Amino acid sequence: MARSNKALPKKVGNADMIGTRTAAGELPRYFELDPLRFQELCRDLWQMEKELEDVEVYGTKGQSQHGIDVLATRKDGKGLATGQCKCVVPSSFNAGLITDSVDEFLRYKQFWLKQGAKKFALFVASNASLRQIQDEKLKQTRRLKQAGFKFELWSAAKITNKLRPHPGIVRTYLDEHWVAIICGTGMSGLSGGSNDLIGGLFQAQLETLASHNADATAREVESLRSQWRSGKKANVQQALGRFQEPTLWAVLPSAVKATILRFEAQLRLEAGDVDQAKKFSSQAAALNPGANKRLEALILRWENKHGDAIKVLEGSNDPETIALHAAFLLEDGKMEEALEVLEGASGLPEYHRLRALAFVVKGNLLQARLEVQKAIELAGSWSAVIYTSAVIHYFSGVSPAAIPAGIPQWPDPLDWSLVKTDDESRGFFKTASTAIAKLEAQQELALEDRRILEAWHAACLANDPEARTEAISYCKDVLERDPGNHRVLAWAVARRLEIDIEPAREALLSIIQTGKPAPSEVVVAVACHVARQEYEQAKTLLTETEAVFVHDNASELWRFWMMQIDLLSGNSVVVDQQLVAPPACQIPSS
Repeated sequence: MARSNKALPKKVGNADMIGTRTAAGELPRYFELDPLRFQELCRDLWQMEKELEDVEVYGTKGQSQHGIDVLATRKDGKGLATGQCKCVVPSSFNAGLITDSVDEFLRYKQFWLKQGAKKFALFVASNASLRQIQDEKLKQTRRLKQAGFKFELWSAAKITNKLRPHPGIVRTYLDEHWVAIICGTGMSGLSGGSNDLIGGLFQAQLETLASHNADATAREVESLRSQWRSGKKANVQQALGRFQEPTLWAVLPSAVKATILRFEAQLRLEAGDVDQAKKFSSQAAALNPGANKRLEALILRWENKHGDAIKVLEGSNDPETIALHAAFLLEDGKMEEALEVLEGASGLPEYHRLRALAFVVKGNLLQARLEVQKAIELAGSWSAVIYTSAVIHYFSGVSPAAIPAGIPQWPDPLDWSLVKTDDESRGFFKTASTAIAKLEAQQELALEDRRILEAWHAACLANDPEARTEAISYCKDVLERDPGNHRVLAWAVARRLEIDIEPAREALLSIIQTGKPAPSEVVVAVACHVARQEYEQAKTLLTETEAVFVHDNASELWRFWMMQIDLLSGNSVVVDQQLVAPPACQIPSS
């Protein structure tokens, strides 16, 4: 290796692997590795950099290495990158080591300039937080720039952050113990498989207005409907109230009155006020019974009477009713029947949006992206279309093995092995986060809707290794503003983001102590304990909250996490093969 005598490491452990963590927040002790083993770690990790390829150890024992240990080719063909590896204990890492390393490299300056080298990276097995080291880094950066090279210092902290998306490399060089600590863990089953084909904020096709009368009132109602679908809800309720002033109401045609009443019912249903929705629905049906099917079906669905809701919609020739019928069939997992029914609604934005979601579930992400693009061309301002585009692009960036059986309400944190990190996939996450940001900018979001959007946004950033700084900043801002967003907390914990999660963790434990938590909230709290290696506390919390999982028909999820804790804590368990894999997400009934 290209190593000065000052840099000889003091061996303190196994040459092939490093010891286990001894304190919370401790960085891996890379200096425990054999120097050649550390060099191989740096080589494999550098190979993961998006701009590099063909990274190899440069030279063997006894050969001149021209001041470097590893050599890489740039993918763009614009020269080489060189690196030196220093497997040193903290007491041997000082400003002088950086100076000596750069001196050694620059002795071969002309050789490397002739070869087309553009970068010199120094990999060091210890932390570089000392001020003197940072000052020397800046000094040598200027020196190397004048010589024609870019300088990078890869300290233990930077190496650790670069390792986070690569559990395979961690497992190979550091041992299994460090995988969960550095890379985090997936948290399967948190979203419960809840389906957003129809839900909450994203009800583009559910509002049941179908009036196309030429009078001014009908046109204004249609304008309000468009505003509502685009998330601009501030004036909708007030404007609908004006229509019901006695003087104006008395002269409106029955069909227009029914349209307004159905709109009122839909707004009440969106707010969760089923009784008021039924009241307005009955009034609308009395005025125009033939146009009330969609609203009646939505109310039945809200009451978990899915079979009855589907029967109400069967046999219709109205395209919007057909689209809603297809959506209900998709929710029930009747994919092929839904697609067949949906053909009767061709030409509507919902035709393409629902087809896009169906193709996600079928695993055909290319076709899903083509379909949602058609929906964007027809109704690009609709919240439902924007949201669907975000969901599709998000799943375009993950492994086919991670595509769920239904569209989840929010994305579970995935193991890095299920996340694609090539440039195209990272571009998909960027497209998804941009779409979600448009929806977050709406001023009238309900709290839970905002939290769900924030979870998708956090997931997009946290799945992009190059966006880690942005992910940290975003999650920090969200949890400072809203410590109760356990979905974003889940991603922060799973990806080991460097933020203070204590306020959010305390808020979550407070919810659990009330006795009315959701299973996902319990699992995130358990994951917080696991991240701190508090396995007994995690197991106690699960034991005390088992009834929560039983009540929500999530016993399989509870057993899965109990097994995970036993495995992580080293306790012997009887392995049930059915529980080794996380519980599959199914499209829910609500």
